[in-house]
Amino acid sequence: MNIDSRPGSTLRTKALAFATEIVQSSARDVVQVLFRRKWIIILFFLAVSSAAAVYALTAPAVYQSQAKLLIRIGRENLSVDPSVVAGPTMGVSQNRENELNSELTILTSRFLAEQVIDTVGETALQEKPHELTAKEQVFQIIQKVKNLPMTLLASINPQPPLPPRDDAVNALLRGTSVELEKKTNIISVKFDARDPESARQMLEKLVAAYLERHIKVYASQASPQFFEDQATKFQEKLALREKERDLFRVSNGISSVEAQKTALLGQITTMDGERSSASSEAQASRARVASLEKTLHGKSATLVTSETSGMANQSAEKLKTNLTDMKLKETDLAARYPETYRPLIELRGQIKQTESMLKKERESMTTVTKGLDPNHQALQLQLDTERATLDSHTARQKAIASEIARVEAKLAELTAKEAEMTRLDRDVEVANQEYRDYREGLQRARISAAMDMDKVSNVSVVQPAMASPVPVAPQKARILALGLFLGLFGGVFLAFVREYMDDTLHNKEDVEAKLGVPVLAIITNKEFKSSF
Repeated sequence: MNIDSRPGSTLRTKALAFATEIVQSSARDVVQVLFRRKWIIILFFLAVSSAAAVYALTAPAVYQSQAKLLIRIGRENLSVDPSVVAGPTMGVSQNRENELNSELTILTSRFLAEQVIDTVGETALQEKPHELTAKEQVFQIIQKVKNLPMTLLASINPQPPLPPRDDAVNALLRGTSVELEKKTNIISVKFDARDPESARQMLEKLVAAYLERHIKVYASQASPQFFEDQATKFQEKLALREKERDLFRVSNGISSVEAQKTALLGQITTMDGERSSASSEAQASRARVASLEKTLHGKSATLVTSETSGMANQSAEKLKTNLTDMKLKETDLAARYPETYRPLIELRGQIKQTESMLKKERESMTTVTKGLDPNHQALQLQLDTERATLDSHTARQKAIASEIARVEAKLAELTAKEAEMTRLDRDVEVANQEYRDYREGLQRARISAAMDMDKVSNVSVVQPAMASPVPVAPQKARILALGLFLGLFGGVFLAFVREYMDDTLHNKEDVEAKLGVPVLAIITNKEFKSSF
């Protein structure tokens, strides 16, 4: 339903009046209920406030001793425990809050409480027997009433009584409170007791036990002797690996794989350059040989040094002399012997042959003298020299190629052995690293053990346990204020609960609402009784 909110609107005025009437009616009903149930409120208020006052006045005083501990960054914060042989030993944990919470857990552990009770005795927290005062008797009664539900429950389901030691441990845990002060690394430890000096002494024992427990918790998990034994074993292993590597090097002539490979590659590079140079020189020498052979081709190795003409032919003269002698002999034989005489016939044949030879001879002769050509000889010498040079270059080229092949084979063999050498070096390095790790672990373990012996830790006592003459409980003003508050509002709550559960009709609105008939007249209880 939309209500016109303009100034002077009749509908808005009626709505406001209706709402005001509802509020006034509700307030009137509340006041009526409070007035009608006033005795419930008063009685409950008096009961609760009286109980609070009695408790505040009779509760024994509780004194509190407080100590403060600073958790610094120390060896306990190393990311690697001294018993671990591998990895760095530096680096602070990333979550300081978890470390501080761990210290809180140690301080509130039952094991630590048991150690303290075993030290101080089971009766340290018990009150000394004495005659009870009136206040103490009243407080005991209040405690019995307070524990009545637990007593009834225990009677239904009985439990065996705790041993005195466990009861003392539970009392110590109940009296101890530990908290971390905000934005600091300081832990506040408090202990409550009926006597200030007892509270201080108990808290002092608790802090001392915690300091010892803290050292034991963060102590190295391995003893120095363990690391010493392991270091000796790995030292022997390292010596064995080094011996294997040295034996392999000696048997294969390896001093340094990288240095030897570098030297062989350098030799190959140098010889390859020499081979290229020899090849170039051989090609040049071959070209010069071809040029010299072409120059000498068709040339005579000799030349005419002198020539003489018109000289008598000695052969012809001799033939003439011989021919004259033979003709004279023919004449003599012809005169004495017949024509059939054989020597005559043979002589005449010789004469004809000599005449034939004489006809072929010249009357005069020319003498020609020849000698070696020096140019031809020089070129031939150059050719022979160049051929020898070519053979030298060719032989050198073959020798270099053979040497390169030999060095390359050696390099290939060295490369094949490099994997085994690398494995042996790696085994030596691993053995050496293991040995160094255990040696470092031995040093850390010795340092840690020495620090544990001297009780060195990262916990410092900022404030020792101190006895306070001012009790922390009971807080009488707070208890009384709380009793008044609970008594007042509890009484009001009970009044409304009683009103909700009461089906009596108290006014005409209740009658008209529940019976649905109009009320014609109202007669009070007093008027009704006076009519009789």
